[in-house]
Amino acid sequence: MRECGKFSQLACALPDYVVVLVEGSDATKFLQGQLTCDVIKLADKCSTLAAHCDPKGKVNSLFRLVKFNPEQFWLILERSFLPSAINFLKKYAVFSKVTFTPLEQKYLYAFSLHRFTEIATEIDFSVNSVISLSSEQVTIKVDQANPYVLVVSNHLVDVNGEQVEWQLLAMQNGQPLLTLDNQAEFLPQAINLQCLEATISFSKGCYIGQEMVARAKYRGANKRAMFTLVSEQNTGLALPKIGDGIELKLETGWRKTGVIISSIQIEERVWLQVVLNQDIESEAIFRLSEQEEAKFIIAPLPYLITE
Repeated sequence: MRECGKFSQLACALPDYVVVLVEGSDATKFLQGQLTCDVIKLADKCSTLAAHCDPKGKVNSLFRLVKFNPEQFWLILERSFLPSAINFLKKYAVFSKVTFTPLEQKYLYAFSLHRFTEIATEIDFSVNSVISLSSEQVTIKVDQANPYVLVVSNHLVDVNGEQVEWQLLAMQNGQPLLTLDNQAEFLPQAINLQCLEATISFSKGCYIGQEMVARAKYRGANKRAMFTLVSEQNTGLALPKIGDGIELKLETGWRKTGVIISSIQIEERVWLQVVLNQDIESEAIFRLSEQEEAKFIIAPLPYLITE
């Protein structure tokens, strides 16, 4: 497995993710009234992260929204969200001409941008970020701090890495790795979605949970943010579970703070995404509530956390 942070040759399968086709004459109008992003302004053959919230503004599901045209979209989401995420959307779609179809026969892969352009020299992302080579394969360029390419194929593709390596890339990009275990727990700003791509529009008008999301921005209702932590040294500790507690080192001891929303282990180091108070100091030291011997520090994010 390659050294952490060096993703230039990455090519891996993403078996924990699935594609859902959303289509119909009302698809754009329906999604515009449901999602945090501006579906109307999203150009054809482009994509962005997007969230679907409950009426309290808490994130029910997080996915990549791919727009082919105003009547055809893909949602690329973590597999555990099915069928819950689709059922939440369907609840509001009774009077809309829109359907939802999981494409279980599709294979999903992640490539570093460098690796992909080496093996697919005919691809030109200068105009569109979503390119259909044929009915067999779609490529999606993701413009984040460490850019990468998602490939959705009808066939198996050769790989050289593992899904956990893409998960580390996503963590270092500051992209939250949510699962069903996190459903309806956090406002979008508590997991930094306002800092990523066009995930939240504050000017598009009403959608489910919009009032609470706007209040978090304009009235300071949200005091939390997501941080990436990494263990200080190689360690054999057990991988913590989603929802486990974490403790902050103080002059007088340790204080419980925050909650773990994702965790991976790679090259004997443990990486965590943790929701903490926004005002946490960058030099802070942490430990796991259940495994006190391992210490963690904050890894840098590629963006400034804003409201």
